[in-house]
Amino acid sequence: MVKQHSNKSLFPILMMGIGLILISTVLVWQVALKSRPPASAEPFPTQIQSDLPYPEVTRISLSDAKAAYDAGSAIFVDVRDAASFNSSHIPGALNLELAALPSHLSALDAAKAIILYCT
Repeated sequence: MVKQHSNKSLFPILMMGIGLILISTVLVWQVALKSRPPASAEPFPTQIQSDLPYPEVTRISLSDAKAAYDAGSAIFVDVRDAASFNSSHIPGALNLELAALPSHLSALDAAKAIILYCT
């Protein structure tokens, strides 16, 4: 004699199957979102823009500045006032206020890139 399953006994199995499919879908979606690169990996312009103050000054991307920092191939100069510098700054950065910068540039190591920042 063959025993037949009623709909009531299949319902929990069906619900577990649907639940597993939903959980798998969410996990795959999360992995796909984490592996996708950010919309804009370069938040700062790397080319000269005439609408910016001092368009002749070469700008560096954040990723290039970080690479130079990690490699120790650049000197970071914070051109804000001393109070702003003391509240927070890039570790190892020098503080030369913008007005004093021209008279101190010759004292900086010319073999390294000099990256100025103010925010």
